[in-house]
Amino acid sequence: MEHSEIERIVAQVRELVATSYVFPDLGERIAADLGETAGTGRYASAASPAALANLVTEDLQRLSGDGHLRLIHHPEPIPDLPDEAASAVVFEQRSRITMSGIGRLERLDGNIGLLQIEPALFGAHLVGDDIAAAMRILRNTKALIIDLRACIGSDPATVAYFCSYLLPSGTHLNDVYDRTDDRTTQYWTLPHVPGPRYGTDRPVYVLTSRQTFSGGEELAYDLRHTGRAVIVGRNHRRRCPPPHRRAPPPPPRGRHPHLPFHQPRHRHRLGRHRRPTPHPNHRPERTRHRPRRRSRPHIGRRCPLKPTTSPVGALGGSVATFQPDTHPCHCPRRPHEVEPSGRENQESFHAR
Repeated sequence: MEHSEIERIVAQVRELVATSYVFPDLGERIAADLGETAGTGRYASAASPAALANLVTEDLQRLSGDGHLRLIHHPEPIPDLPDEAASAVVFEQRSRITMSGIGRLERLDGNIGLLQIEPALFGAHLVGDDIAAAMRILRNTKALIIDLRACIGSDPATVAYFCSYLLPSGTHLNDVYDRTDDRTTQYWTLPHVPGPRYGTDRPVYVLTSRQTFSGGEELAYDLRHTGRAVIVGRNHRRRCPPPHRRAPPPPPRGRHPHLPFHQPRHRHRLGRHRRPTPHPNHRPERTRHRPRRRSRPHIGRRCPLKPTTSPVGALGGSVATFQPDTHPCHCPRRPHEVEPSGRENQESFHAR
């Protein structure tokens, strides 16, 4: 890549982060640090757009800790359309080749339903009918397992649509704040869904992994926070604001056909509207409680001045005496058994 093209792309990324990132103060710091990094010549060694995207993404995520903030390289050129239209084309293509994000639908032994969502829950206008068909097939199972171990994204409206099959209508899920419009959108379960609901009586389990990300995290959180499902698996990879839409693109002539910049402009306010009431059949997960250890010297251990008792001469007994209040080992006040030595201990024994 030419040096002028690299400088133009990095400058556009800095501008978008500073003006559109969901946290304004952090966005300005990231943009300033990215400019200093570019001044060191770090990006000049990028031989291809893919290499440049990897370098910029590493710096963006190192500074922000946000997995959504990244510069993406697409091998195929991006359609020269407005941002929303270009995203719609990409998502429609992905939903076609991934069977609407339904990776697996199966009935396990014991009439247990399994629904695997991979790689994402796309827009409801694209996959709504397929989700309804899957839930219709699973309607008579005794329990449901939702596999989100490979789910790396979702649309929040689709999450609300999917949760409507499992939760009562009118259940508040979360609020999403959009910085560009200064608008907060609330998401609730729907009063009506196509086909039968799965109901709220049968158990639901959600499988997660380190790869569960973005919309997959939101779906797992919503079902757990409302008490509808039990989470099984490892912790998620990272927690960060969801990228529901990309930031406004640069002018068409300055837009690189393979490097769209992807950053979150929204922030979840999970459970802030009200605290959902746990489901009556929900059993909270049991966690192993480890009590805090207190610093109590020599409790449960042998005191260095407390050897086992030994017989005294021909009496066949043992000697036990009280130690002073200021014991050398700082043990609590208690009788310490000491090994008898000399005539003084024998006389004290006969005196008692």
